[in-house]
Amino acid sequence: MLVISTAYYVLEINTATMDQTPLNPTFLMTKPSIVNTLINSLANVSNGGNSEILESNLNELTQAIQNSSYGGQYEFEITPANSTPYQNGLFISWGDNGSGITSACTSVSLNFSSPSETYTSEYTVNVTTAITAEGFYTANGTQETVNVICQLYNENDPALANDFTILYQQNGGNWTPADSTTGLNINDYGNGTYLISFYAPTQGAPQVSIGAHDLRNIFAMTTTNTTYLEIEPN
Repeated sequence: MLVISTAYYVLEINTATMDQTPLNPTFLMTKPSIVNTLINSLANVSNGGNSEILESNLNELTQAIQNSSYGGQYEFEITPANSTPYQNGLFISWGDNGSGITSACTSVSLNFSSPSETYTSEYTVNVTTAITAEGFYTANGTQETVNVICQLYNENDPALANDFTILYQQNGGNWTPADSTTGLNINDYGNGTYLISFYAPTQGAPQVSIGAHDLRNIFAMTTTNTTYLEIEPN
């Protein structure tokens, strides 16, 4: 975690040098390092890790930043959000309403004073991966064609998926994987929107569960009902 955070730190220091920013380098590493820590922690938790890893990683980062400060009076605090809907900095909601959210949020307070400079900063850092899904199906003999429009977001901006896990269920039966045996096809529009298509037996409106890893390895999922789409005859 701290190795990658240091990479952000080096990038920020290089930028500061070009801009001739006079601030202590310690301040320049804080926000990108916190963002990176939230991403790594959220990827861990969303893939089955212990939820306490977020607080542990933030404490480790806080200690590292405090140890690198020098030359004045320095106060630095990272506080995981505990206001609705967050608990200990985390909010994970993978419901059956066609939307899923995996999110981490923390507030940051930084104060520094020395004979040559004073710096104060308070801000919030949020990392969120969200997924939405809307499904339709058509029937043709013994087979249904299921189409799901899926959209993925990082902090409200369109995001790309690294992979998908897709299951369907009919009439309260077992969940069945949608894969090559069911003619699974995923059309990537390149802007965070995906059209997912597969075939299912004609046993009523399928319920579809879609999970995705974004390019940061953060996982989010949701379940959606499908609506019958009647095809008008030519």
